Amino acid sequence: MPDTDKSEKTEKKSLVARLEEEGDVAADYLEALLDIADLDGDIDIDV
Repeated sequence: MPDTDKSEKTEKKSLVARLEEEGDVAADYLEALLDIADLDGDIDIDV
């Protein structure tokens, strides 16, 4: 049973890391759009 718990924790950590990475990509994309529109903005994403 301990292996299952360890596997679940690793999977959850992996999911959080993936969500943080996707959030960073989305924030960068939106910031680029704001730059094109000549609007100032800095977007911080927290998961």
